[in-house]
Amino acid sequence: MPPREVEKIRFLFEHEFQKPYTLNDIAALFGISKYRICREFTDAYGISPIQYLNRKRIDAARQLLLTTEYKVHEIGSMVGIDNTAYFITLFKKHTGLTPLSYRQQEPFSLT
Repeated sequence: MPPREVEKIRFLFEHEFQKPYTLNDIAALFGISKYRICREFTDAYGISPIQYLNRKRIDAARQLLLTTEYKVHEIGSMVGIDNTAYFITLFKKHTGLTPLSYRQQEPFSLT
């Protein structure tokens, strides 16, 4: 069972992933070092906290791409990534496709 703080961090990421968190923010919020957060979170969930947060953001972005007509930069902002170039790069890293290609390729896309 993960430490209580780690469970709280994961819960925070699950429900408030749109906010622009950094490890320093999380460390200050929970009163523990960012190194301890990284170690304990990775031990509990198999990936770093920032990787977990980004995965959550990309999963949400995938849903928005398939169920809305928002533009790519709008979706990036909606999931907590205001830098469009970084959002596209991160999305492609996780899915193998750019957000626009993902939207066009999926069978249930609105476009």
